[in-house]
Amino acid sequence: MKRECSICGTSSVCLSLGSNLGESSAILAEAVKKLAGSGLSDIKVSSIYLSSPLDCPPGSPDFYNMAMLGTWRSEDPFDLLKTCRRIEKELGRRHEEALKNAPRSIDIDIVLFGSLAFEAEGLLIPHPRAAQRLFVLLPLREIAGDIAFPGAGGKSLGGLIAELESSGSQGKIVKKTFFPNWNSFI
Repeated sequence: MKRECSICGTSSVCLSLGSNLGESSAILAEAVKKLAGSGLSDIKVSSIYLSSPLDCPPGSPDFYNMAMLGTWRSEDPFDLLKTCRRIEKELGRRHEEALKNAPRSIDIDIVLFGSLAFEAEGLLIPHPRAAQRLFVLLPLREIAGDIAFPGAGGKSLGGLIAELESSGSQGKIVKKTFFPNWNSFI
C-alpha cells in the first residue's frame, strides 16, 4: 500500500543526518553516497548546518547536520533502519556508547516514512523529537518548503522553527554549505 506524506510524498522518507566526530563534512558526504547506493532514489539533500550539541555530555563538539528526502526501495521501515545502522557502522559509529547522546561519527535518523505513524521497539515514526529540534527542522524546510509537520498539531515547519528560535533553548545553528552541488556526490 502506498503512503502519501505532505513533506516527502508517496512511499518516501525524510532522514536527518548528523556528525560531530572526525571529518564530519566528509563523513556526511560518504553517508549520502552510501544511502543513494543502498536503495534511496529521487534524492533531495539540504545544506549542512553547524549546531551546538543538544542534550549531550559536557564538552561535546558541535554537530554538522543535514536532511535528505528520497524514495525508499520498499515500504518496510525496518529495511531502511537496518540499512541506516549498517551505514553508521561502516562509517565508525558504535551503538554501544556508554553515555547517552555521546559524540559520534554519524547518526542517521528516520524522521518520516511516508505518512506512517509507527511505534515498535527501536523505531518511532515520526521521529519523537524531530519537531523540537532546529537542527532537524531548518535543513528539512530548506528542501521541503514550509509545510505542516506531521504530528505537530498542524503547525508548519516555519511555525515550529519560530517557536524554537524564540525560546532560545537550541543554541547556535549556522548554515554551512560545504557541498553546494550534492549531485556530484550521489
